[in-house]
Amino acid sequence: MGDLCYRRADGDLYAWPHDTTARDTGPFVTTFADGKSSGRSLGTHQVARVWYSQEMFDWMAVNRPADEGEAPANPPSIPDGAIMVKEMWPSPASLYTGQCFDCMAPGSSGAVIFIRDSQSFSTGWFTGWWGAGGRIDWPAAPSNPLTSMGDGGQGFCLNCHGSTTPGSTFASMNNIAGHPATFLTQLPPQSTQAPPDDSHHRANAIPLPQLTPVDAQLTSPDAGYLAQFAPKSKGPLPVPANMPSQTYDSVLIPGTGPVDHFMTSTQCVGCHQANATGLQLDMLDYTPGPLGAGGEGRPVSISPYSMWSSSPMGLAGRDPIFYAQLESEQILHADLDRKASPKQKAALRALIQDTCLQCHGNMGQRQKAIDTHAEAGSCGQFLRADANVVPFPYTDQSWPHQAQAASYAGLARDGISCSTCHHLALNEQAERYADAPWNTCIKQKQKSLNPTFTGLAATFTGSFPLGSPETLNGPFPDPLTKPMQNSLRVIPEHNNALATSEVCASCHSIHLPVLDREQPESQCLPQTDPPDPFRCFPKRYEQTTYPEWAFSAYRTGLLVTENLPAGPGATPKSCQQCHMPSVDSAGKPLVSKIASIEEYSNYPQTDYRLPADEIDLPQRSGYAQHQLVGLNVFLIEMAQQFTDIFGIRSQDPGLGGMNVAPLQVTENIITQVAAEQTVDLSLTPTWDAATRTLSAEVVVDNLVGHRFPSGVGFRRAFIEFQVLDARGSVLWASGRSNDEGVLIDSVGLPLAGEFWWKQDCSARLPNAWQPHFEEITGQDQAQIYQELVTNAQGVLTTSFLSINGHPKDNRLQPPRLPA
Repeated sequence: MGDLCYRRADGDLYAWPHDTTARDTGPFVTTFADGKSSGRSLGTHQVARVWYSQEMFDWMAVNRPADEGEAPANPPSIPDGAIMVKEMWPSPASLYTGQCFDCMAPGSSGAVIFIRDSQSFSTGWFTGWWGAGGRIDWPAAPSNPLTSMGDGGQGFCLNCHGSTTPGSTFASMNNIAGHPATFLTQLPPQSTQAPPDDSHHRANAIPLPQLTPVDAQLTSPDAGYLAQFAPKSKGPLPVPANMPSQTYDSVLIPGTGPVDHFMTSTQCVGCHQANATGLQLDMLDYTPGPLGAGGEGRPVSISPYSMWSSSPMGLAGRDPIFYAQLESEQILHADLDRKASPKQKAALRALIQDTCLQCHGNMGQRQKAIDTHAEAGSCGQFLRADANVVPFPYTDQSWPHQAQAASYAGLARDGISCSTCHHLALNEQAERYADAPWNTCIKQKQKSLNPTFTGLAATFTGSFPLGSPETLNGPFPDPLTKPMQNSLRVIPEHNNALATSEVCASCHSIHLPVLDREQPESQCLPQTDPPDPFRCFPKRYEQTTYPEWAFSAYRTGLLVTENLPAGPGATPKSCQQCHMPSVDSAGKPLVSKIASIEEYSNYPQTDYRLPADEIDLPQRSGYAQHQLVGLNVFLIEMAQQFTDIFGIRSQDPGLGGMNVAPLQVTENIITQVAAEQTVDLSLTPTWDAATRTLSAEVVVDNLVGHRFPSGVGFRRAFIEFQVLDARGSVLWASGRSNDEGVLIDSVGLPLAGEFWWKQDCSARLPNAWQPHFEEITGQDQAQIYQELVTNAQGVLTTSFLSINGHPKDNRLQPPRLPA
């Protein structure tokens, strides 16, 4: 590309055919305001001129004639190895009247290279961008952008090129014959040069020069936090290891052979991101409101990709809280087991990792199990180290095994992603594919983790079955299939199940073995083939968010295929109605196309585009925002400050920072939920003049559709109650906390139960906790709504794999079904 060798003189044996001249790809419109004129291209690209290798030209001459009516109905595939180079200059083309395009290198918009490879890419093309500011993908740029070559770039190409007739290109002999489409052009007055190149495609191709966290990191650790929690060892604090760059979370569907179930969100972002084509602003909310749009004058992207990517679901594969819990489980149950041999410890560590990554690294864990079973007849295990693999650098010895391992790792790091939920099988799909080979390994998991359960309960602990890899479920009827089929070899299908709470049941009902209470053989479950490693351990629920909803007044009374006994609750509401609301920030019902692609009726004219009835997207009422939040604001704030350690982007790809940062939007949503949708507090004070006694009745009503708090057991909610004097000073308080979040009494000492170990970690403290109070009379008492569990030895624990007893569970119940 550097010497533009494809540009040989006409008549040269190796000269490439090319468009007659550079051309506009859409109108160019001038506006005049405040004494200044400015122009904007409304084309799909900047000014473009395409060069064609001889193989490409020969195919076009037969299959892409200037008159589309003369094109064959079923053209053969473009031959592999055919190449197109699309050179681009800032718009409009009329700026270059009389100039020699053969004499000019591509402008600041560079050039896009298309190399036909029908084997490796579902679109049939390897794509890449070349120009000033371009880069290679190893090492990843500091801003963790999409990959530049091969598959990441094609994500933003396919939102238009998925709308073509077969071939994923709009190439036509019209352009070579000198008869391209023409468009209205209005040059800015007194213009002597092109306006600044603000090409949407250039913005996608060139990464931000640096990673800017949404929230600034502290220059040094907080002194109060170190004093409260840091170990007393000498020397500097350890430097944290960064997660691999999000650049390498890129797994695509190949062009031939079986279609895998899982691909990363990079294959979805091209269409399911706001303003993806640069011409449509669907899925941008400009309404001033609590999500962040108003004050800054910037919109909020409510696209599926944007909201999901900054949610705890999108961050699940990089969640440091999860990985800390995973490490503590291994230390507790393997490393500290004095009776176990090194081999036994390693086996138990692997078992714990594979079990926990079944949810948080779902796509990588599942795809590796499916592939391993197909090749070797066993399911294998997905380990923590497997989530760290990247494709580069590699050696002749490590390839192609490293590439495959990097695919599993990228899938795992991509979190609870698009392919996870949209491939999940319920109702007749689950029955139809129950014995499909890709569900063999998950059936083994069901028998191990939920051995006595049937139906939906058998899928608990992330053990849900998958539908066909060649389809994706969606909640709306009559989806247009061609764009996704052309781009990904996958067909979208309508499935009502995706809008039901049962979609959430599997991963939000966690049933785990108690690993410190192995039972004698006489009490074990029968042995299975393959052997069940958990058959001699009793099972306990680690979290029951879905069952809590199912027995509340919020339940809809429906499973996917049947009505539940006792019917719906008094206020039926599905999980999605709370966590994926279908109203905008002003409370109005959302109407959206849900994708941003090249359509027939509202895009500039071009050749060889599919007809309107196959690509003009309908407006859908009831589009569900992929907010997917609870109250895990700590995770979001960590991601805001430590984007470098997380290895993630701080801005949406393709939007160039025009919208409020998604991580900020997610925090704002959580703050709004906490203030408006969690609990209702009422206070009735009483003053007894005779005894000069002040008392108060506090009533707390749970507003959510499950316990509050719900989910993992280390969450808690507490009441801070203060009595103030006329100047606002505290006279008396219960539930006050210090700056580090420790609940303290009137003199600043931690309340009983705040710490379970001595501060130097030399010994455990006796079990202690704040009981559930009906009446609080002292400042060393606090009402804490929480679940506390003990292990087999009766000691308080935070281990999910040691839940043996429940000395306290006073979490707020949701409104219940009538008895």
